[in-house]
Amino acid sequence: MRAGVHQVGGALACAFSSMEREVAHEEAAVVEPAHLGRFYGDLSAITQTARAGAPLRRVLERAHEGGDWAARLLNGSDYPLPAFMPLYSTRGFSEAGLLDAAAVPVLVTIRRHNPLLYDFVLKRSLRLNGKPLAKTVFETRRVFAR
Repeated sequence: MRAGVHQVGGALACAFSSMEREVAHEEAAVVEPAHLGRFYGDLSAITQTARAGAPLRRVLERAHEGGDWAARLLNGSDYPLPAFMPLYSTRGFSEAGLLDAAAVPVLVTIRRHNPLLYDFVLKRSLRLNGKPLAKTVFETRRVFAR
């Protein structure tokens, strides 16, 4: 990164899962002021059931519009994993208060036909205290078009 190379950290959610050392390392790398604009966290696995609790809430707390992680995170997908039902629980997000219940049947239908689109629409639909992920999280061209 010192040479100006851009890096995207492996699935940020993985770092949040079980190993505290990795949590501290990945989070520190993403929020390090010197890495702004050069190191990004990737949200590909953040909606998997095993990571959808505290890790997802932490991302939603900090990556909303104006949040300190908004410019540091990028949407990504673990496709084809969103197609596998045991790994994702659309109803679980609703039960946790992160997804409007009316969105569940729509997302389930999308998932049956296009798991990649499901992953994108799910992440765009999640809310914590009414706040979604920032638009910049999904505007990845700003990083890759350089």
